[in-house]
Amino acid sequence: MIPVLLAAALAAPVDGGLEARLLGPVPVASVATTAPYQPVPLPPMWPLLGLGGAGLLLFGARKSLIAALGGGSKCSDALVVVSKKNLGHGGLAVVDVTEPSGEIRRLLVGTGSSGPRLLADLSSDFEALGFGEEEA
Repeated sequence: MIPVLLAAALAAPVDGGLEARLLGPVPVASVATTAPYQPVPLPPMWPLLGLGGAGLLLFGARKSLIAALGGGSKCSDALVVVSKKNLGHGGLAVVDVTEPSGEIRRLLVGTGSSGPRLLADLSSDFEALGFGEEEA
């Protein structure tokens, strides 16, 4: 590689006629004119658009924000014991919910098109009948 570079550096210059014949005529550049840059003004609603975008970002990250701020559900565990759908749009479910204190509550929940609804707290009834106690 070095001998090739050394030979190119020490080579005799090529005459103008040979160069013109090899490279062709010199191109003529035309000067193009462009319109001056005019910035597009922002609409006067840009603060509202920015707040809307920030709101969308917060809405997308709401679960992680709620967990980071220490909010959210105070229940540590929920277990569906029995679930029965009706022929219509609703159904019933019995759910065991473990409170942070360790207490287990048994709830009767109605499900439907408007969302789940608490129908009854069955934990006191089951404990009174002896169903909530573990047998040894």
